[in-house]
Amino acid sequence: TMPGVVDNAPVFRKLQGKLDVARIRMQQDSLQYQRYKNLYEQNAISKSNYEKYYLQYQSSLKDYQSLKQNVEQQRISANLQLQQAENNLMVAAAQSEVGKLKSFVSGVVYDVYKKEGDLINPNQPIALVGAGKMYAKLMVDEDDLDKVFAGQQVLITMDAFPEKVFKAHISKVYPLLSKVEQSFRVDAQLD
Repeated sequence: TMPGVVDNAPVFRKLQGKLDVARIRMQQDSLQYQRYKNLYEQNAISKSNYEKYYLQYQSSLKDYQSLKQNVEQQRISANLQLQQAENNLMVAAAQSEVGKLKSFVSGVVYDVYKKEGDLINPNQPIALVGAGKMYAKLMVDEDDLDKVFAGQQVLITMDAFPEKVFKAHISKVYPLLSKVEQSFRVDAQLD
């Protein structure tokens, strides 16, 4: 059997206290109503006095029934919340086994989008992996564009690898001037 909510939880203790008070009031009003009913049947009191205690008893009975229903609804709601929390725990436990990272392609990692400890949702990319040739995106000043042509051998240095020189060749020259950088884009394929 699945565990249920505990009856001595603060919410239920408070509701049970209110329910006990309502039950006692309803029992007292019931006794009072019975007394006045007997008196009315003996023509010892007026109908309005009798109806006053009848309505008081009906009111306390409705209050008691309403509180009793409220306690039961709270119990059902708490059991549902408990079941949902247990389901979430089982899902989280099952997903913790799936924490291994895999790439569906072999290649080079160009960029990592997440750091260790970051929350990653299923099917969310965490890195840019490229397969095949690597390209360098170069920006050439408009004054130097006439010195660059497709197929030309070039040597590239990068801030990320200050000691290393990469051999490449120009694969494409874009004829559109970037107004922001005041230069032309040139792609160089690394050899």
